[in-house]
Amino acid sequence: QEIRYYTQRTPEPKGGLVMRAPNADLARDPRWGRTEESFGEDAYLASRMTVSFIKGLQGDHPRYWKSASLMKHFMANSNEDGRDSTSSDFDERLFREY
Repeated sequence: QEIRYYTQRTPEPKGGLVMRAPNADLARDPRWGRTEESFGEDAYLASRMTVSFIKGLQGDHPRYWKSASLMKHFMANSNEDGRDSTSSDFDERLFREY
């Protein structure tokens, strides 16, 4: 709820209505360059924080959003070793465990 309060406040105008946030991937490797943007490695906590962040950006108005959230890096992007040359293929079990 506190995240919603701070993200609903009127930001300085930047000329756009889309915010490229939040980063919803799990920070499991400290070498990953976007660890500081993440909500940690706990999947449940990160999901709750991501939902609150998005709701805060969109606001409470029933018809209009304050801004659109463009959630990024939502799965399997946090590997640092070979990220530019490997594929993130998941079977059903690994997908559920991730």
